Amino acid sequence: MTAVERGQFSKDTFWKHRTHYLALSCLAWALLSSGSPAMGLNRPVEPRYTPPGGTYAVGQHITLSSSTPGTVIHYTVDGSDASVNSTVYTAPLVLTEGEIVRAIAVVGNVSSYLASASFFVLPRPVEPRYTPPGGTYAIGQQITLSSSTPGTVIHYTVDGSDASVNSTVYTAPLVLTAGEIVRAIAVVGNVSSYLASASFFVLPRPVEPRYTPPGGTYAIGQQITLSSSTPGTVIHYTVDGSDASVNSTVYTAPLVLTTGQIVRGIAVVGNTRSYQASASFAVTSASSSSSIPPSLFGLTVLDFTKLSPTMSFGTTRSWDAWPNLDWSDANPSPGTYKFADLDKFIAVNQARGAEMIYTLGRTPRWASSQPNAPGPYGLGQCAPPAEMSDYENYLTAIVTHAAGRIRYWELWNEPDDKSFYCGDMATMVTMAKYATKVIKAIDPDALILSPGVTGGPGPAWLASFLSGGAAPYVDVIAFHGYWSAYAEDLVHVITNYKAVMSADGVAGKPLWDTESSWGGFGNLGTPSNSRQVGFIAKYYLLHWSMGVPRFVWYAYDGGPIWGGLWNSATGETAAAKSYAETYRWLVGATLTSPCSANKTSAIWTCPLSRPGGYLAEAVWISNKTAVYTVPSQYTEYLDLAGTVHKISGSTITVGDEPILLETGTLP
Repeated sequence: MTAVERGQFSKDTFWKHRTHYLALSCLAWALLSSGSPAMGLNRPVEPRYTPPGGTYAVGQHITLSSSTPGTVIHYTVDGSDASVNSTVYTAPLVLTEGEIVRAIAVVGNVSSYLASASFFVLPRPVEPRYTPPGGTYAIGQQITLSSSTPGTVIHYTVDGSDASVNSTVYTAPLVLTAGEIVRAIAVVGNVSSYLASASFFVLPRPVEPRYTPPGGTYAIGQQITLSSSTPGTVIHYTVDGSDASVNSTVYTAPLVLTTGQIVRGIAVVGNTRSYQASASFAVTSASSSSSIPPSLFGLTVLDFTKLSPTMSFGTTRSWDAWPNLDWSDANPSPGTYKFADLDKFIAVNQARGAEMIYTLGRTPRWASSQPNAPGPYGLGQCAPPAEMSDYENYLTAIVTHAAGRIRYWELWNEPDDKSFYCGDMATMVTMAKYATKVIKAIDPDALILSPGVTGGPGPAWLASFLSGGAAPYVDVIAFHGYWSAYAEDLVHVITNYKAVMSADGVAGKPLWDTESSWGGFGNLGTPSNSRQVGFIAKYYLLHWSMGVPRFVWYAYDGGPIWGGLWNSATGETAAAKSYAETYRWLVGATLTSPCSANKTSAIWTCPLSRPGGYLAEAVWISNKTAVYTVPSQYTEYLDLAGTVHKISGSTITVGDEPILLETGTLP
């Protein structure tokens, strides 16, 4: 069926039969020019059309005129009067394909001439879609435009002037002035077919904000005061692009920042971003601003009565040390307490100068709310007590006995694992409340640690614990940093915990790793013996660099899977020597900026200093080797066996085991 048979009049049909229309027009002219008395009309001058007859888009104007005095213009849409006494025709949006506008010059009320010129109007395409929608946008923001009409591309205009051809993305240029507007046009071929109703107003660029202090590197807790000289402007700031504050002129570096995160200032007019400042503020860890204490180095010794490690350490933990340190062992029946083995544990570690973390847990079966619940330590020990009075009595007895000798009290071990804790969250929060009340009443200097949770499900459990009401009852946030055989993965683990702390309002509290080492999940994460040496050094460097000031290695006699540094056949391993050497490198030194990996070379560096002008730099690359250009001030380096190597030339080869570049020999 043809377009004519469908009752439609297409542009092609019009042009195909234009000679017929011209013939009809000539016939009409002949009749009119014959001067028939019945008509009583004179032939007027033919109307002029601006623009001339042709094809036009919906929304375009056609201005019609006649040179005959007293003549006005009517126009028709396929023969129907659409306007009277009008010289301007605007192509209506209701026209369908094939409809034609014709102009008629009129003297009085009688049509005197059917114009030969006609104006074909394109159909209205589907309206373009805008992402983001029309609104107000900042300089530099992108507006993505699209149309669902096949074969359609997008032009856009700035106050009517083409700014781009065949482009679907508009980026607000800096040259726009206040009040300029971007509009989108859907285009079929080369003809504009629809002017979009949505528009995008672009703000002018305000005066750049000023920063006090200027951009640079700052420690966690330091304040950066931001200001702008633009009247009515306030400051927002972002952390790597995410809004961290609204209507704030002071930024205090939160504890959740990790190495390399950047704070940027944004000057704001009203609620709209109008300019992103060029100045930025790199934030370091709190730890890097002070010297590294022995307490960073923690070590669990399981058989503490028989084994005495040769290396120095400043912190230890009671969990899994034997014999008879836990609640189920020390309180075998109501009112009966056996603290002789606890006294041995305290005496051994006091002699070493190691501070102690006592971990609560392992409920005696007689006190358990689930006395038949299975668990790795015995029936009922994973459950909370049936009566809080039994828990309160035990706390009173042990804290009274150990006050002044044990200061740190951890509420539970890995409660995110149901084999260790089979109670509910509300009861754990209640236990935290009881523990804080009892312990601090006896020893006001004591610190309460949250339950130590693991790296996988731990963050979610910790978030529920803190938001469930426990946040006021803990002084330190504890976690267990087990993750994989790659020490560098620790950055991801700590970042997750710091995010939880920030979200739950405890970002200002210390974060301690009370138990971790390589892998720990069967043999899956255990590194080879050759990589265990480097793992220890990297783990202590990265803990301190990321603001974790205390880390307890598990365990000296834990075997190859659980971080063992000793075995019964050969004694201490090469990894034990690495532990001791890392202690010597770090204790008393200051990390002058966080450890970081070069984005190009992937080589990690951790710069250190000591009083008297000593400078050093721990350097490594994960699980391979690379050539490193040595800064000129370093003359020698130490390996993790404690051997000194002189540096000759400007480069050295570094590998998975960190080395310590030095300006002089470490005392």
